[in-house]
Amino acid sequence: MNFPLKNIILFLLLIVTSCKNPSASPDMENNILRELEHLKTGNLESAQKRKRLGQLYNKTPSIQKDSLKNQALLNISFQYLLLEDSVKFRKINNQAYKLALKRKDSNQLALAYWDLAVFYYNNNIMDSAYHFLNKTRKIYELLENPYRSGRALLDMAIIQKNIHDYTGSEVATIKAISFLKPLEEYWYLYRAYNNLGIVYKELEEYDKSFSYYQTAGEYLDKTGRKEKYPSLWNNIGVMFKNGKRHDQAAEYFNKALSYKPVDIEIENPELYAMLLDNRAHNRLKMKDTIRLLEQFDKALAIRKKEKIVAGIIVSRLHLAEYFLFRGDSILAIRNALRAKEIAMSSQD
Repeated sequence: MNFPLKNIILFLLLIVTSCKNPSASPDMENNILRELEHLKTGNLESAQKRKRLGQLYNKTPSIQKDSLKNQALLNISFQYLLLEDSVKFRKINNQAYKLALKRKDSNQLALAYWDLAVFYYNNNIMDSAYHFLNKTRKIYELLENPYRSGRALLDMAIIQKNIHDYTGSEVATIKAISFLKPLEEYWYLYRAYNNLGIVYKELEEYDKSFSYYQTAGEYLDKTGRKEKYPSLWNNIGVMFKNGKRHDQAAEYFNKALSYKPVDIEIENPELYAMLLDNRAHNRLKMKDTIRLLEQFDKALAIRKKEKIVAGIIVSRLHLAEYFLFRGDSILAIRNALRAKEIAMSSQD
């Protein structure tokens, strides 16, 4: 049987086109999404995870349903965010954003904005982080989603606190609480009241600060997250130290450092170093200098090992204060200058 040449050419073109743009079956689409979910909780090494993410990303054009494609892109971009691959995160997040915008999918648009906010926060670009969180918050309020509205507001409040906008932080936190309290979201309520405790500590309203920390503790009790108590007690200790109530500060620092359910020296060395340094600084304020240098040095060594730049600066400043108290102006100046050098270099 003879076929016309044009029919043969058309047939071949159809084969080539179908090979270039294969459509994923519904089962394959679901498998892609399931594997992406598994990657969130799996224990793959970073290199293996990157490789598999790249393979899954290459399959996304074959996903027929745009909502599922958008979901896959958001998931992949977020995984790259966790891997601190800013190039791939920004590229794929932008694709997810454009697809959500085209589809007018408010939920997925909000997620793209929120991931961008996390990216900027992690890179210490607070104005951009706040900007995208605000976009997220507006969408969720229009969608009447109190849970995500409250969370976005709380993250905005924490940024405001970090940039010393304490009044703005207080207002945003109280609004976040109004969304989260009816939902009994104990973890986020703990974080909200803890943030208010920090805000009022910075405003030197120590009684209000302590009251909010106590409320934070009540919500923390309800979460069952025992590993977070040392962090809360550290905050209370700092509040008392700043308020010159050094005996009470010592009580909370000692309580945190001797907490048995969690070995913070192993599990959270950053917090452990912070507690050591804060307790030592509190003792310096009490003029108790017995083996104090050893404690300051231990905290500094941990911070150096963990590359905690902000912590190293604080350690150097506290050491400068210690040596000044001991009358050693040379070492005091040396540590103060070293703190300044590190601070300036970290801003480059």
